[in-house]
Amino acid sequence: MFEFIILTLNWYLTTLVISLAFLPLNHFLFGKRFYDNGYPFGRILSLILLSYFVFATAFAKVLPFTRTTIITLILFFTILFWYKFRQQIKEIFSLKSLRFIISYELIFLFSLFLLAFIRGQNPEIFSLEKFMDFGFVNSILKTKYFPPKDIWIISNNPQTPYYINYYYFGHLMTAVLTKLSGIPSYISYNLMIATLFALSFTTSISLASNLVYKINPKANISKLFIIGILIASLINLGGNFQLLYIFTKGYDKEKPPIPLWDKSITYSADELKFLLEENHMNPLTVAQKIMRNSNYWFAEATRFIPFTIHEFPSYSYIVADLHGHLLDIPNVLLIIALILVFFLFYDKKIQSKFKYAFSIIFGFFISVAYMTNASDSLVYLGLIFFLALFLLKTNRLIEKIIFILLTTLSFLIFSLPFNTYFISFVKGIGINCPNDLIINLAKNLNNNTTLEIYNLGPFVVEPKNCQKTPVWMFLIIWGHLLIYSALTGYYLIKNKKRKVLKFMFILIPYNLWLILFAEFFYFKDIYPAHFRANTLFKLGYQAYIMLSLIFAIGSYYLFSKLKTTSLTTSAIELFLKFIGSLTILIVLFYSLIGFPSIYGNLEKTPNLDGRLWMKTDQSDKNLSGDLEIIEFLNKLPNQPNILEASGDSYTEYERISAYTGLPTLAGWLVHEWLWRGDFEEISLKVNETKLIYTSNDLTLTKNLLSKYKIEYVIVNQLEREKYPELNEEKFQKLGKLVFITTDGLGRVYKIEN
Repeated sequence: MFEFIILTLNWYLTTLVISLAFLPLNHFLFGKRFYDNGYPFGRILSLILLSYFVFATAFAKVLPFTRTTIITLILFFTILFWYKFRQQIKEIFSLKSLRFIISYELIFLFSLFLLAFIRGQNPEIFSLEKFMDFGFVNSILKTKYFPPKDIWIISNNPQTPYYINYYYFGHLMTAVLTKLSGIPSYISYNLMIATLFALSFTTSISLASNLVYKINPKANISKLFIIGILIASLINLGGNFQLLYIFTKGYDKEKPPIPLWDKSITYSADELKFLLEENHMNPLTVAQKIMRNSNYWFAEATRFIPFTIHEFPSYSYIVADLHGHLLDIPNVLLIIALILVFFLFYDKKIQSKFKYAFSIIFGFFISVAYMTNASDSLVYLGLIFFLALFLLKTNRLIEKIIFILLTTLSFLIFSLPFNTYFISFVKGIGINCPNDLIINLAKNLNNNTTLEIYNLGPFVVEPKNCQKTPVWMFLIIWGHLLIYSALTGYYLIKNKKRKVLKFMFILIPYNLWLILFAEFFYFKDIYPAHFRANTLFKLGYQAYIMLSLIFAIGSYYLFSKLKTTSLTTSAIELFLKFIGSLTILIVLFYSLIGFPSIYGNLEKTPNLDGRLWMKTDQSDKNLSGDLEIIEFLNKLPNQPNILEASGDSYTEYERISAYTGLPTLAGWLVHEWLWRGDFEEISLKVNETKLIYTSNDLTLTKNLLSKYKIEYVIVNQLEREKYPELNEEKFQKLGKLVFITTDGLGRVYKIEN
């Protein structure tokens, strides 16, 4: 426990030091607009700006990616901002500001320790896509100048290596904190998950409470914080109505879901009566028995609509993949905060004066969203477009157009270093369920009637691709968001909050369109049956966050005292309070089910070591030797190429490259296929990997090793399992044995080139 506390405090203090360097800038942006000075946004603002300058200077080969560079930049920005905004120092440290600083720091610290403690119950960096995310972080840590190398494919031309063709800026932020804190990456991975939760929770409180403050500046500070904590909980810990299946008999997971009210899965009155009598009329015992009998699994709430993904933040925290959509949550909350500051909190005079400065600011943070989770940039560029068109305080259309163009241009400029080496794996916009008219038009334009896919301008037409969400499924997955939106709109209209209503009149329909988009279109990728899965996932994720946030206003009125004289109106208000409260309880119940499913009853002493699964053989294989090999390779200088067995995605294969950040010839096949859009090349390298391990032709083996500049070959249990005909003796002839594991089974050969 002591080690856990020290590590977490070290990490916390690292984030605090960075945020203090940028505190004056954060105060300048939010100080006179948000009642709490927007203090919680300072942490993510500072981490983004620091990481971007580290990225830009290392990309330009001006400064290498080292701890010294990071410290130098922190000192530079500390001097710059504290001198530039020196006149605000008294305001920053006023009694009022200090109260908010201390409050938010305590909430951040509690949130950080809470999720770190939970994650410490099961800290393994194993399963799902953790190898990919961890490998990105480790490759970045070994990179001197950007871009970082791809760990799962090696080029045969050293002058044109393969770089990570994915959104890695969030992984870069993780690497920056890792280098600065000096904490090993197998621990910092888990601390970053906890940090994202703490960042998102505190910034959600500020966003939600400031929305309420906008409609009632006289509201009690304590009440503002309570509403903020409620909405932060809904955003970061909430689920959806699919959770209600836990109170049914369950359904066959191998078949499409059954409606919640279907008689085949609901309990009849007689069955409930029998259960009560059987359990001595104890409703709590009955409820527990029903929940156990349902065989409910928390992940079903994100895969309920067949062939799709409709994930949300709490699920992401539970499964703990350090993925782009999770890494970008604090950044998108910062973007939303800046949107509120500019479009809702500024008056006409100030908005007019700073509009072009803010267009550049928006462009910068949207570029960060793009480099962290690309689809988020489309979401927020689109939102800025509509807000500028309808809410920018100018009567001149040309100024609105310039604002939009400048935002887009700055977005392109700031993301240019990343885009220089990035090729999108989205191959167009598909039309879901194209009708005969569209299909025939596409066939005629392509002069072919036998193809499975046609191009129609920027659109892709695949006649076989047709998936529509039944209305009842849509309501189960998104129904709570519709309730949030309806209640918020109702109260704004009733209380005549026209300015905020105008803002919500854009925000709510825009987000409803995000979750409807996949009913009509999809972003074309390599997946056949799940062709709209990523589209619904990425767009729905942002809609979940934004529509949960706007409920701050709805919940404020929801829990206010009734002030009506009409009996009918009072009945309506009571009904709305009941619906709203019930929705909140159902949604928040999700985390109480989800977290214990992975982390148990939180009875263990927390351990943040992500390598624990190798030590305790959770993989049903003896991989302790792999850990020894990893520790040996991590002591090597630079980033030499290695060879390990090539395996399928989501398997134990590529554990060495993931844990070292060293490139191997061919990693997870489907992932590389997605990133490169070329199955033949990665498939060729998979076959060449097999040849190197199994061929008896010494010359062929030597040529292949030389072709890809492979310096170290790993031979251990997974290699022997994958290649039964493995020829290990030849590696002694082509190099020398430089490491052998304690059990004598694992070996590392250094190849002499």
